Amino acid sequence: MVSSLLELADFSRQGPVNLRQWIALSCLGLFTTACEPATDSSSTRADTPETRASVNESASNLSQTTEDPFDTAEKDFNKASEYLQAGQYQEALPLLKKAALIDSENEEVHYRMAFCLAQLNRHDEAVKHYQRTLEIFPDYAEAHNNLGNLLMKQRKYDAAEPHFREAIAGAPDMASAHNNLGSLLSRQGRIPEAIPFFTESIRIKPSYLEAYCNLGNAYLAQGRTEEAILEFNRALLLKPGFPPAIKALQRARTRNGSIQLP
Repeated sequence: MVSSLLELADFSRQGPVNLRQWIALSCLGLFTTACEPATDSSSTRADTPETRASVNESASNLSQTTEDPFDTAEKDFNKASEYLQAGQYQEALPLLKKAALIDSENEEVHYRMAFCLAQLNRHDEAVKHYQRTLEIFPDYAEAHNNLGNLLMKQRKYDAAEPHFREAIAGAPDMASAHNNLGSLLSRQGRIPEAIPFFTESIRIKPSYLEAYCNLGNAYLAQGRTEEAILEFNRALLLKPGFPPAIKALQRARTRNGSIQLP
């Protein structure tokens, strides 16, 4: 903001003013509308030291009380992020919506709103915000991965697959993207294509329980029962009692002629 609003008043007579200048002038009665004819000097405020002091004091007060809308959006975004981390999705959503109205080109606002909506099972809305995220930032690997997951849940496999592949291209060490693509391919019966993605996700993240189970199920679908049992046992070594691994191991041992669990 300029040091004196009288300078703004002089500037306003020279041509159009921007929004912040208009707010400052109109708050002090120094600016009305663009269509109002200029008045002669006898109807304007006298340019005295007292007037200048008053105007400068008002300008100082205005600068302290008028908050930039983008600062407000940032505060709403940060508070919403705290709610998201605490799992308070209902509380986070209205703040993210407010932030998006002001900062509509911020991909992080749309990304977190999509995540929040997905947690609230509002999947169609979440898809739209992930798509908006990728319009703004096409290389956002996490957004591709999450959007692919939502589309896979909706059984839109053909739409989901390219997003998983984009996620892997953008972030080759994202274990979840490899596992998700393997899961999608498995659901389509493309088991030989799926197995390398499961093995790669385990290579990247050796503690990935779900990937061990998915790889075991893929082996089981191919009739490779002993290999499947090995993968389920690996998951149970990492987390004894892991329910998906126990159920899958039971199924594999039944097929193999042995029903006892470790």
